[in-house]
Amino acid sequence: MIRSRSGLSLAEAVIAMFVLASSFATLFLLFHSGNRYATMAENQSLGVQVAERTMERLRGWSRKVHGPTGSEPFSDASWSHAPLPAVWTEDPETPGFFVQGVTEFKLIGSPCSNFNDNDLRPADKKRNLTQSVRRVEIHVSWGARGHQSRLATAVSGGVEHVLVSLIALPTGNPNAATGSVSLAGSSSLAHNASSTFTPNFSDSQGRPLPDLFFRALITPINGSAGFGTITRDDPNRKATLVHGIDVGGTATVYAPGQCRVDAVARYCGKLIVGSSQDIVLNGP
Repeated sequence: MIRSRSGLSLAEAVIAMFVLASSFATLFLLFHSGNRYATMAENQSLGVQVAERTMERLRGWSRKVHGPTGSEPFSDASWSHAPLPAVWTEDPETPGFFVQGVTEFKLIGSPCSNFNDNDLRPADKKRNLTQSVRRVEIHVSWGARGHQSRLATAVSGGVEHVLVSLIALPTGNPNAATGSVSLAGSSSLAHNASSTFTPNFSDSQGRPLPDLFFRALITPINGSAGFGTITRDDPNRKATLVHGIDVGGTATVYAPGQCRVDAVARYCGKLIVGSSQDIVLNGP
């Protein structure tokens, strides 16, 4: 009688071991890839946190030094020592993550950049905010090939996250703001003569309030009829007073007397008025 043999042959055992080893290798690769992607997602999240933390640190610093209780103007000189490294620097709270940033004044049109930049508004009537908004760009990088190479080559072999935002001049107490008007020409004007004036507005600390738009008014004083013509130069925050009133064609009339120029601006909803010295509009 012939009996059947149970079990595996050598060839079958080798094939089974190969299949089992391949399965374990595949599972290891899948686990390794999953772990790598999880680490990448965690690092990306940490990079975003470092960038946002750096941005909030900047905002807090600006409120402290440029706000109502601060003492520094909102200027390039002040921002040059802001807590934002200009070269790649390791974040003290998150080792292995490096921060670098840049900040500059951002030109913004009023009331809208698109409207202000097109041809609907003449060049001398364009209203731009040039000194009250900073554009901040923060770069965070990680995963470089070693600390020294990271500092030397910045993002070589690493990953980078970029955060861009705007930081505006902190508002102060509008009730403590003051205004004045300075003349760049003579305070005694003959017919058709002119004098340029510049409004100056300051906060409670005496620091200039930039980018305030103003209306210019001529106010006769001492009951006289002193009056003239004002032309504004909005981009340069200046205006010009001319002794003479154009009534059409080639005709010009004159209203001699004494007057002053008032500049009226609005800050945090409150009107601020600055006045010039007395101006004499001479008669014939």
